Amino acid sequence: MTGRASGRGTCLGFLAVFTACLASPVLAQDRGGAVTGTVVDSDNQPVSDVLVFLDEGPVRTAAGDELLGVFERTGAVGAFQLEGVTVGAHLLHFRKAGFEPRTFDLVFAPNEDRRDVGVVMMEEGRDPTATVGGRITEGDSGEPLANVVVKLNGDVVALTDGNGDFQLSEAPVAWGSNELEVGRFAFTTLTSEFWVLNPDETLDLTGTLDPVPIDVGGGAADVARSNVAPRREERGGPDLIVRSELEEYPGETAYRVIEEIRRRWVRPQRSSSTAFGTEAVYARVIIDGATRRELRDLQSLNVNGIERMRYVSATDATTKYGTGYSGGVIEVTTRGR
Repeated sequence: MTGRASGRGTCLGFLAVFTACLASPVLAQDRGGAVTGTVVDSDNQPVSDVLVFLDEGPVRTAAGDELLGVFERTGAVGAFQLEGVTVGAHLLHFRKAGFEPRTFDLVFAPNEDRRDVGVVMMEEGRDPTATVGGRITEGDSGEPLANVVVKLNGDVVALTDGNGDFQLSEAPVAWGSNELEVGRFAFTTLTSEFWVLNPDETLDLTGTLDPVPIDVGGGAADVARSNVAPRREERGGPDLIVRSELEEYPGETAYRVIEEIRRRWVRPQRSSSTAFGTEAVYARVIIDGATRRELRDLQSLNVNGIERMRYVSATDATTKYGTGYSGGVIEVTTRGR
């Protein structure tokens, strides 16, 4: 991870930027003075729930059960009080969704025990985004892992390709604490917390996943390499492909399997008139209920990481997901969901 969002993590095997789990001496100190003030908007109305913090924000302890640092959120009348401010130079940050970020220099003198910064005005602005990318490999062999699910704050934002790489631009993030999670069926799931200070962060998530051992016949076995056949489910129907059907096409792409056994899903569903003539309308793709993709993206999605796929008609898709799905939706549920 690069940029101001780097420097914090949960020590789970990512790059060094994800493993800096110890708080600095300044952040770790409990004693100090107080900084107070009030936050208002451009109409001079109080703004509640503004995240106010010093320097690079709080960090989580190595045990993962406590945040160390000086931070607070404004109350109903926009007031805040930061406790434990140490002597010296600091950066005082104000962050809230829908407002432009503000940062001020703050020097806390040795003879001070309290500083009132007065009224801080915040103007409306856009929410922060992040560019997320990296490579995920298997811990034992170092081989790239495809179809690893990447989640940002609980939402699926990307899947790794055949080289284990993924890239997502302008992903919405929250001011303050955010969480990245990567996982794949039969492998460990790794999470890391990072702190967003700036509107456009760049996050480099490169790491390894280890196979999950399971007990088969009284002994530990590697799920990723196990030859034990999983329990077979019943077969799907015209609008459903289940795991037992996908197992008949190991290593194939989702598009190839659909074309083979549910061809109508990837055929034009209807036509639409435009200024340039008539265009075919195809189904769109939604992964794990959150990630929106196009039909062509199924050509790089390996069925080994898929639990089931379902076709949803245009009418039902519009009811469920809103407009823009006149060709219906192919819902993809990854394994482990």
